Amino acid sequence: MAVFGGMSLTNKGLVLQGKAQAGTQLNYTRIAVGDGSLSGQSVPALNGLISLKKNLPISRLRPQPPNKAVIGATLSNADITTGFFFREIGVFAQDPDVGEILYAYANAGVTADYIAAGGGSDIIEKAIDCVVIVGTAANITAMIDNSLVFALKSELDAVAAVKVDKISGKGLSTNDFTNAEKNKLADITAGAGGPGSANDTVIGNRTADPATTTAYGLVGTLTQWLSWIAKYFQTITGTTNPFDAPAITLAATRIHVNDNTRHISSAERTTWNAKETPAGAQTKADAARDAAIAASISTGQRGIAGGVAALDAKRNVLADGILLPGYSLSRYAFSTAPSVANQKMDFYFPFEGVSGYIEVEVSGTWSFGQSQGKLVKRINIIANATGGIDSQTSEYTDVTGPVQDSVAISDLKSDTTNSRFVITLEMLNSQGNTFTVLIRRHSPFAVTPLTMGTVYTGTATTLPRAVQTVPNDTTTQSGQKLLNEASVSGIGKLGNYITNADILYDNGFYNVPATWTGSPFPGSDGANQGYLNHFTWDVGGLYAHQVFMPINTGDINKKSFRYRRRINGVWDSTWTTLFGTENSYELFIIRHLFVTGNVDNYTDPGTYVFFEGSYTNGPAAGMSYGLLKVFVGFNGFLEQEAISVTSPYTKSYRSRTETVWGPWRRILTDVDSTSFAGTFAPIAHEHSRLVATTTTRDIRPSLTGKGQFAPYFVSRSGLNGAVSTDYSDMIVLNTYDDASGGKVNALVFDKSTFQIFHYQAAQTDAAWGNPMTLAYANTVSKTRSNDKEFLVSTTAANTLVSAASFTSSANVTVKAYLRLTAAATVEIAVWYQDAGGANTAYIVPSKAFTAAGGYCFVPLFLNVASGSGMNVVTTCSVANAARISVVIEEA
Repeated sequence: MAVFGGMSLTNKGLVLQGKAQAGTQLNYTRIAVGDGSLSGQSVPALNGLISLKKNLPISRLRPQPPNKAVIGATLSNADITTGFFFREIGVFAQDPDVGEILYAYANAGVTADYIAAGGGSDIIEKAIDCVVIVGTAANITAMIDNSLVFALKSELDAVAAVKVDKISGKGLSTNDFTNAEKNKLADITAGAGGPGSANDTVIGNRTADPATTTAYGLVGTLTQWLSWIAKYFQTITGTTNPFDAPAITLAATRIHVNDNTRHISSAERTTWNAKETPAGAQTKADAARDAAIAASISTGQRGIAGGVAALDAKRNVLADGILLPGYSLSRYAFSTAPSVANQKMDFYFPFEGVSGYIEVEVSGTWSFGQSQGKLVKRINIIANATGGIDSQTSEYTDVTGPVQDSVAISDLKSDTTNSRFVITLEMLNSQGNTFTVLIRRHSPFAVTPLTMGTVYTGTATTLPRAVQTVPNDTTTQSGQKLLNEASVSGIGKLGNYITNADILYDNGFYNVPATWTGSPFPGSDGANQGYLNHFTWDVGGLYAHQVFMPINTGDINKKSFRYRRRINGVWDSTWTTLFGTENSYELFIIRHLFVTGNVDNYTDPGTYVFFEGSYTNGPAAGMSYGLLKVFVGFNGFLEQEAISVTSPYTKSYRSRTETVWGPWRRILTDVDSTSFAGTFAPIAHEHSRLVATTTTRDIRPSLTGKGQFAPYFVSRSGLNGAVSTDYSDMIVLNTYDDASGGKVNALVFDKSTFQIFHYQAAQTDAAWGNPMTLAYANTVSKTRSNDKEFLVSTTAANTLVSAASFTSSANVTVKAYLRLTAAATVEIAVWYQDAGGANTAYIVPSKAFTAAGGYCFVPLFLNVASGSGMNVVTTCSVANAARISVVIEEA
């Protein structure tokens, strides 16, 4: 007889069995037999029988608790034509994802039974049961062909044990009774259940339970009904015994109920119930408080979109704008790049009905050119929601400062491509700057705040330079009406040419062409083109003067400002030259201002006066009485000249780039050297004059000159802004002649101690910062190794972190710092040799660090032998989690 030793689930069977645990139906489809032999194959990896001989339909399926199922089939040789050894058997099932699979498999090996071919004397029918594991799967089925179902002998034996033999002459009932049921029928009294049979004797006594917990109902046993009645009486009477006399009868209750004096009416009850109670008032107060808390805005919503505005420490609102019905105020900021022409910025809002005004205010800063000041343009507008502009006027209402030379503001434009209205800010130069913009909208309609775009380049601007507009009817505080274009009959405004200056009587500025009556140069001469400023002194116009400013000449002798007078109606016969060459007029602006405070602040062109004033950043030698001349060049470049008008009659100068002042330099004269006319050779025994010293206790890097070697008397505190008495000698070295030469170096010699400090700073810095200290040979600490933030990228043992070598015996200090980004076990060791031979010392013995962070350790003090090397090694359990810094220092 074949011995199979139990079924084994295949890999695919295990997968399907797992799906069955999750609720998938486990459906067995067939059983197959074959004669294949196992010769090293892996049973779990099989997908079918090795040698299939016959498929058997499933004829029975029953569970076998706790976790198995029995699947049965019948093997018959009736249709077998060639005998085979029944050696292997497999159970197949349906996987909903991959189709039919081999679920379980068994092989009898050498114990296989031989199944002879059918049609002979050997008739074989084997009932086969396959026991397989199904776990806790609840949904197990099989495809069973009922026509092939056979009963097992064990199943027939079980039926035979309870069968009833047929007795001749008697039939079999379709409803068999057991002995117990027959005995019960025998105990029933004859006539029971008939009319009158349920008398008191038959019914017997019943015990009512007033404490019954069964809910009242219309259906119940007699005992239940009696219990419900007793409980109801007990509830009505309010007594312990339901049949005790009640505290009040129904008749007395009726009298009490009908007593209107003792009882209030519905209207009275409504009035009374409407009165508030302390508890009710408290409840309402609590509810109001809770509602207020629920409706309050959290602090996390302050200063965010959709939240509420935040306040600063002084209770000022912090926001980017205001939006009210019909009014909006928004702030924007942007920057333009230097050296880029035709830069623009758009501000826009979608097409909508527009009425009222839009006001644009621009201010700037100083980056690559001056843009400070205020530029305000008001646009009076009516436009419709389809993009049409029905009416528009505009004027610059406030124009101050250089910002008017940097930017111009367009009128409102209609951008039909993007269905929006646009206002453009167009740059008038390519200097590059940072601008802030305020835009106000005021309208009877709802308004949409404008959106700022991004800086872009376009065609050259055609917008004119902003000029402030003053209304025609403007009057002064004293009631005097201002002159305007209308009051001078269209004359007196730049842009209006005149051809006869002799007959002018109205004050104002005029444009003049190459040919005009009264011009400085006869005939048609380009030098006659320019501006004419006319001033009338008296009402009759008999006394006046004119100043002419040329703009179009290449002749240096014709570039001067010129002046003439009209006295008693007669003009001077010739023009008097006011100034010399082009722009020289700036030299003649006498400001009559005394120099006080910081000389750096005097940047307007002209001449100022030193008069016993207190000032800073002036000439190094000081100047009690003298003149300060300021010259202005292109793009903020300046020069200052200081001239002493009292002994020793010195003259000094300095210059400024965009933001940085150079040092004052004294101009030498023949008084300063006996060999002035020669090569400035030094006078004998006065070599110090070759390098002049300067007392400036707070000299800054930005005040040193380019291409300079200069000594100073300073205080070390003053080098960073706090002047004190820690006096020192300082040598500044800045040898290259422009800013591309790198940083400024300085050596400072302390006058109290043997210390030298090396400072280094950028040429534009306002302070020197922290120095490095130079040391003498007898104080030098020899650092042999200084490795920072070494990343331990491996878990290998004894990874080298730092190394040093020593040519002679030395005392050495080893310091280490560990930074971990994750928990790890770390060891840091030092390998070295002393007089006794090779040694290992541990900065950190192997230690588990449970958290990321930085760790410092006690330094090691070691003595190393002559010719010894030293290695600092580490072992870390986590790659890339540790960074180690090591200093090996020889004492």
